[in-house]
Amino acid sequence: MLELDRVQQGKWPGIEVCSMAATILVAEDNEKNRQLIRDILLYHGFQVFEAENGAVAIEKAIRQRPDLILMDIQMPVMDGMTAARLIRTDPSLQGIPVIALTSFAMTGDRERLLEAGFDDYIAKPIDTRQLPEIVKRNLGNGIHEGNGIRPLSTGGTETC
Repeated sequence: MLELDRVQQGKWPGIEVCSMAATILVAEDNEKNRQLIRDILLYHGFQVFEAENGAVAIEKAIRQRPDLILMDIQMPVMDGMTAARLIRTDPSLQGIPVIALTSFAMTGDRERLLEAGFDDYIAKPIDTRQLPEIVKRNLGNGIHEGNGIRPLSTGGTETC
């Protein structure tokens, strides 16, 4: 983020900050898993904010309106299934893809989670190459990833 700070302060002429990077809410109680997911998403140019349980995830989703939510299923305070169900009932959060993160990888788990209202499913341990592809696929058209920086020489018409 240091480079982005320098750009915002005008220390790198010819570069501008672009705010079109998709925002991802990562709801995961395990700090190491959160860190891994955050690092992968940041590397791929996404903006990331985090929640350590389902209740905090709902609060942050309402306040910050992410483009996509990655939701662990088993968390303290409020589990991911309950949080996803409540997110789906909030009209202000309609249309935000919610992807289940789970260590359950049994036959039928994917279908059960999709029936429960999740848009997709990622099994743990996290496949570091698959994660950004699943996120991009679920973002669909209209939202795009990017590193938030582009050369001014582009004339300002290209996206990040």
